[in-house]
Amino acid sequence: MQFLTTLGGAAAVASGYKFTVAAGLLSVLVLTHGIGSYAAKLGGHKRHRDALMFVGAQDLSVLAALLLLAATGPGGLSVDAKYGKGN
Repeated sequence: MQFLTTLGGAAAVASGYKFTVAAGLLSVLVLTHGIGSYAAKLGGHKRHRDALMFVGAQDLSVLAALLLLAATGPGGLSVDAKYGKGN
């Protein structure tokens, strides 16, 4: 289910359809995945701590990029701009 939601959100962001909503939804998914997955694994795996922290930092950079996209809004070639719909 998470895969389909992520795939649909990525397609919406790429095409510019309901851009701000899709970017916000993907931000929430990345945030909950990072907290739920990597924070739980960091506690018990001291051997792989550096690798897990690196993956967590990658998730934070993706989250920052999604929030930046949500803040700037869709471009002129987006579906929302073409049909004059709001975000």
